[in-house]
Amino acid sequence: MTLSLGIDIGTSGVRTCVLDAEGKLISTARAVHVQQDTPAIDAEKWWTAVSICISRQIEALKDLDRSGRDIHAISIDGTSGSMVLTDATLSPVSPALMYNSKGFDAEAKRIAASNAPTDHITQGSNSALARAMHLIKQANGQPIHLLHQADFIAAKLLGHGGLSDHNNALKTGFDPEYGVWPAWMESVIDPALLPKVSPVGTPWGTVSPQTAHALALNPLATVYAGTTDSIAAFLAAAPLELGAAVTSVGSTLAIKILSDARVDRPKQGLYSHKIAEYWLVGGASNTGGAVLKHFFDDEALATLSAQMDPAQPSGLDYYPLLSPGERFPVNDPSL
Repeated sequence: MTLSLGIDIGTSGVRTCVLDAEGKLISTARAVHVQQDTPAIDAEKWWTAVSICISRQIEALKDLDRSGRDIHAISIDGTSGSMVLTDATLSPVSPALMYNSKGFDAEAKRIAASNAPTDHITQGSNSALARAMHLIKQANGQPIHLLHQADFIAAKLLGHGGLSDHNNALKTGFDPEYGVWPAWMESVIDPALLPKVSPVGTPWGTVSPQTAHALALNPLATVYAGTTDSIAAFLAAAPLELGAAVTSVGSTLAIKILSDARVDRPKQGLYSHKIAEYWLVGGASNTGGAVLKHFFDDEALATLSAQMDPAQPSGLDYYPLLSPGERFPVNDPSL
């Protein structure tokens, strides 16, 4: 039976789902991140968590009289803006920086002094491009690839790097409307580091023989261009129809709506991703489940949730953030 494997890399851990040819959910697995709660991470820990999760998924399939050899398609989503620099062998030459790392003021000044549009998504001290520029200064060795989190895992599966998708590359500066990295970026980052970018769902190649053997996967399984975690949530919950909207709450909160018009408002943290012939307009807030988990344990959350009446306004006006910094609906790293 032909199966598909989806790998979701979130803030707190990794989840996998296996679907059959009709899209029916067959099996799931999860694993927590090996290293957490730090803005600078060893990206190999991402791969360790993914490998553990895939191994658990394969064991779950065995209980259903299936195996990893039944998997013919694999795709990955990761936290948008999380990235790392690697050498040609995919060994990290910098720490990995998460999507919520900020304070790259010197890099932001260089971007502002370039020919970048003043309202471009790469402007600001918490932008993904500023983060990439900061990584280059931290590199311990010769960087060859700038890889977003999902790119890095895809590269580990394929055995080679240099590829990304429209959605993960957007905040780093890629223009999905024209399918190019803007020429002005050459003044702030070496173009040779930037990945080749494909639309979501583009086939990239098959799993490397070494990885297929190590993880008991089908060596002929094709790896497809993935997306970001919040867009994966949208695709899982809504049809590709204009006006479809999804709010997803994980460690943080994301709001998306499918539109026929591109809308970008960086001051509000509002931006548009390309999905097929549509634009997925929205933003992501730093408030969300992680704030609740910080203040309440699972038992308290269950008890308090049971007492809530969603139809009755609470009268409260909290804006909970674990630490200073917000992205949407106000893009303010000091909020």
